[in-house]
Amino acid sequence: MQVTPSTFQVNEGAPLSTSLSGFTPGSTLYFKVGGRGISKKDFAAGGVKGSIKVDANGVATISHALTADKATEGDESFAIQVFSDKKMRNLLGKSDAVTVFDTSIKAGKGGGSGDGGAPTPTPTPTPTPTPSNPDPLTNAWTYDGHTYQLIKEGRDWEAARKDAITRGGYLAEIDSSSENSIVFEAILSKGGLETPIARDGGGARYVWLGASDINEEGKFAWSRSLKPIESTYQNWGSGSLGSEPDNFNNQDALAIGLENWPEGVAPGQGFGDAGKWNDINTANQIFYLIEYDNILPIS
Repeated sequence: MQVTPSTFQVNEGAPLSTSLSGFTPGSTLYFKVGGRGISKKDFAAGGVKGSIKVDANGVATISHALTADKATEGDESFAIQVFSDKKMRNLLGKSDAVTVFDTSIKAGKGGGSGDGGAPTPTPTPTPTPTPSNPDPLTNAWTYDGHTYQLIKEGRDWEAARKDAITRGGYLAEIDSSSENSIVFEAILSKGGLETPIARDGGGARYVWLGASDINEEGKFAWSRSLKPIESTYQNWGSGSLGSEPDNFNNQDALAIGLENWPEGVAPGQGFGDAGKWNDINTANQIFYLIEYDNILPIS
């Protein structure tokens, strides 16, 4: 039984859905929300307690909307617990913690856009983590004050994101064409083509980066900074067969292609060429790239 929020980092005022899977079909579940600094006033919709019916496939979805309040309270966090009984004594599952960013923190003068210079709320990025392993990193390189590490283990996007945080980094965020070129060449040099193929990505090989549109379809944003990719840099694939992202059969996570796709096509003759980005299904078990915000020892 799994309790999986649509994201683990969310701004005040944003929607959040939590997927429940593996539960008894047709049963009624009871949930409650609890955590650091969280109360019912923090939810515009959904509430801190409730019940939900499981469908015939053993699946249900809990929907919330965070309140966009004006108070400066700092970031908050919460988890969702699911019970089989109304008195909430028999715990069936619990989500990992979700961080709610305090958007009441104001930008500097002139931060507004078309509003007479009024300041604009600025999302608080995830704090720079401290690497958990002091040993030299393998399959790693440095660029522009950052360290990158290719993890040559096949994981789905969410598992890769969590592992990156555990290691003290985050799934890589690409901000420029030069960074993309260096990352692409380095991945190839470190054996990236050993990664499993993504069948929904034209049978080609990819490495996970840190953006998705899980929160809002078609609105890709970096999971660490929360910046929309169109506000920084984007490098989607395109060719004679079409262009990315195309959300083919529900594709929600961004990966960098290591070869042209579909597999075997000539440059420009498919949906994208090696070094470009594609949206693929989050369930793909492929290699992933971790970025650290400082220079670390590498082997």
